[in-house]
Amino acid sequence: VVAALGTSVTDGQIRLIKRFAGQIVMLLDSDTAGRSAADRALSVCIRQGVDVKAAFVPGGKDPCEFLISNGQDAMRDVIGNAVDVFDFKWKHLKEEIEAQGSTVDKHSSTVDFLRFVAEALSSGSIDDISRGLLVRRLAGLTGMSVEQINTRLKRLVSNANRNTVQLAQNRQVKSFRPGSGALEKALWEIVEILLNVPSNIESVRE
Repeated sequence: VVAALGTSVTDGQIRLIKRFAGQIVMLLDSDTAGRSAADRALSVCIRQGVDVKAAFVPGGKDPCEFLISNGQDAMRDVIGNAVDVFDFKWKHLKEEIEAQGSTVDKHSSTVDFLRFVAEALSSGSIDDISRGLLVRRLAGLTGMSVEQINTRLKRLVSNANRNTVQLAQNRQVKSFRPGSGALEKALWEIVEILLNVPSNIESVRE
């Protein structure tokens, strides 16, 4: 069990978790904030090619509160009823489209779902058959044609692949050597001090 201690689950955290688990169950609050956090966290998992499911504790409680109030058997049931990430996202999209009145809101929700699918395709988390089923279901739900959806997906997958390459480049460790002059050495020493004792920032600024 890993506590994220906040809603900002990162790519680095998920890469680390992948060393220890073949499947991740995201257990989050069932309120609106919890669902928003789930969307962000699930997207991170999909980008990293993780087999992920989503589970929500009932009654708007957070996982710790639910466990204390209801016991371990109830918590095991919640985890056991975790749903596939695409089923969760699909249900969420359907609810949003049915609840929204404006075309702009429906379009925004549909694009968000397509972006999520594109990230999954880019990472290899979804096969061709599942893609075809999702596209047809989305066409029936939104009124878009299969061709329109596939064209948009192709563009989004291209963007996702480009972002993946940029992230990999940004993670590369690059060596850096300061100059040999007295000023360069003094500046380097100040940087080293600030990295080790950030509270000295005011003294350095003066």
